[in-house]
Amino acid sequence: MIKTWNFGIIGCGTVADFHIAAINQIEGARLAAVSSRNADKARAIAEREQCDWTNDYKTLIGRSDIDIVCLTTSSGSHARIGLDVLNAGKHLIVENRSR
Repeated sequence: MIKTWNFGIIGCGTVADFHIAAINQIEGARLAAVSSRNADKARAIAEREQCDWTNDYKTLIGRSDIDIVCLTTSSGSHARIGLDVLNAGKHLIVENRSR
């Protein structure tokens, strides 16, 4: 039996769509929730992907059903939010681009 890994995404910009596409192709992976400061973006993705949404990332990382968090916010927020994710006991995937 394959374990189901529940994903959450913090940040609902363009990069999030790449992560969602990847999650949808992983056997045993499920997008459980998305979070964005922009409630309209979060709601639109949640409706499209049939998952939950919030505009408070701390609510997302506080969920007991989230195993892995993809952090797709702007790079200036990665350290603060990433530490919150790790302190919540979640696995963390951070989008980083090199120049």
